[in-house]
Amino acid sequence: MADVLHLEITFAKGTNLSEIDFFVGDENASSAETQKMVCNGTKLTADVEESATGFYMLTSVIQGGQVNTPLYIPTGTAKKMLKAEMADEYFPVITNDVDCKVLSDFSHLQGMQTRKLWMEAKTEDDAKAMLSGYKDLIAQADPKGKASEAVKNYINVWAYTTNYVNISNLPQILRKKPKEVTVKPSDIMPSASEVLDNEIALNMNSTNFIICDDLNKYASLDEKISALRNGYKTEAIKQKVEKSLLENYISNFNYQNHYAEGLAELNEVSKKYNLSDTYLAEFQKRSSALSGAAFPEGVNLVDKDGNKMDFAQFRGKYVYVDFWASWCVPCCKEVPHLQKLEKELNNPNVVFLSISIDSTKEPWLKKMKDLDMHGNQWLNADNKVCEALNINGIPHFAIYNKEGKLMVYDADRPSSGEKVKKLLEMLE
Repeated sequence: MADVLHLEITFAKGTNLSEIDFFVGDENASSAETQKMVCNGTKLTADVEESATGFYMLTSVIQGGQVNTPLYIPTGTAKKMLKAEMADEYFPVITNDVDCKVLSDFSHLQGMQTRKLWMEAKTEDDAKAMLSGYKDLIAQADPKGKASEAVKNYINVWAYTTNYVNISNLPQILRKKPKEVTVKPSDIMPSASEVLDNEIALNMNSTNFIICDDLNKYASLDEKISALRNGYKTEAIKQKVEKSLLENYISNFNYQNHYAEGLAELNEVSKKYNLSDTYLAEFQKRSSALSGAAFPEGVNLVDKDGNKMDFAQFRGKYVYVDFWASWCVPCCKEVPHLQKLEKELNNPNVVFLSISIDSTKEPWLKKMKDLDMHGNQWLNADNKVCEALNINGIPHFAIYNKEGKLMVYDADRPSSGEKVKKLLEMLE
């Protein structure tokens, strides 16, 4: 049984905590695994399972917003009493512990810099000037260099990953198209392998994305895996990133035009690096996305009453399929257009089918009622149908021929009006 840390955080006298909820847990814990802290006046308390790394995440939820503040409390500590104050009414800052104070000060400084970037950067030069000073924040948070080595390493990785993500967000910040932004991480920071090749980096949610993004400078999957295996020493990093590289390759591959080449490449890489057979199997499953392929077999499809449904029942008809979900706003906006198309189409050779990928039945049923959806309405709760067809975004529309073979992989949406209507009317 894991040891328990008793944590107390006392805020400065007069601090109003009534509108803030605080949670604490191991830094890698999911939101469901965190412990809500008990508030008594200006004191917060919680008994939390000890973190193996010594790092915890204090999460404050304020008016729908969320602020995450790391804490470092060495393993073996049974009770920790911290003092804090609120900065800018949003950021809790620790005042009586060197490591926790450095972490909370850095969180505050970094948060302000990110806000300033989004609010004040108008040009690439503005953004580059702000982003180039990311290491200055470390010096401001720990001016005397008194933080422990664990915290120094943590902040170094944290500063790098946050800055990298901010650079990735520059198209949105500057309101430009991605191709119009010329600033790259390499213009400002060292390579990912110089900073993220350590166990601390595993604590950062963006590490995987950053290393994969950095490896995109290599053209082929073989080159990416080779660069990862030869350029990184931390085994856990290599395993996690390699898995992502392969999954991204499989999910983003252009199956319609290059299936044979992709299968050959993955087969060669699998042999060279002794990869699990599951990657080849997952790639081959997506052959359902090829033109002329049969509708995916073995997927669990049910109607609103829970009856199992079989796509083969439409044999002899063309099928216009809508892949959607109740939570997808663009999907729901297509429904009136789809209903209008179905009503106005004068072709008995065409049937309409909507397949929801809602994970649970209730939201699907409610949305169908709200939108007055009728006809062939099926549910695929485990999303296996979209996986087999390599559909990465919804709404997605496809057309199958009378033999149940894929005819149009990415068909026009109902909102295209006469364009899709004319196509469906010509099918004999």
